[in-house]
Amino acid sequence: MNKILLLIFALTMAPSCYFQKNKDQSHWGTEAVAKIEVGVTTRAQVLELLGPPNKIIKLHESEAYLFEHVVEKRTGMFLFILATQRIEKQRDAVTVIIDQRGFVAAVGSKTDAKQASFGSPWGD
Repeated sequence: MNKILLLIFALTMAPSCYFQKNKDQSHWGTEAVAKIEVGVTTRAQVLELLGPPNKIIKLHESEAYLFEHVVEKRTGMFLFILATQRIEKQRDAVTVIIDQRGFVAAVGSKTDAKQASFGSPWGD
């Protein structure tokens, strides 16, 4: 019985590491964002190109549609009683302002999601 308990204890205290990648929302791609033209593209066309927004903000005479794609990469290590992990989260974001007529008034984007990387848990 003592040997079994010792084996269980040894296995639970054994060092280990892990890598995990999480992605949320579907990614629309830079090609879709490039097709959006101020004063030409309609609300319906934006939704067709980018899908449903993560958030809609009502402005005075317009609406802001916020689209976001997040990539999160985690690296962790367990070494007996020490546990450490590194989490890097990068996102692509698009903001589209729709005027009261239903046309795009402004569009802005940033693309950083592909820059998310795995790394050592004790690194930057």
